[in-house]
Amino acid sequence: MVKHVLKDGTVLDDITGHIVKKEDAKSLYALIDTLNQSMEANDDED
Repeated sequence: MVKHVLKDGTVLDDITGHIVKKEDAKSLYALIDTLNQSMEANDDED
């Protein structure tokens, strides 16, 4: 089971409806950007 820990220490089982801002999760957004760029590069090769 995934536990979501907010920056204020609140632990949630579900973050449905919660907006995670880029400045609150910079490394996660960087990973997503990297994955998207990789997928785009693979699409260009096809």
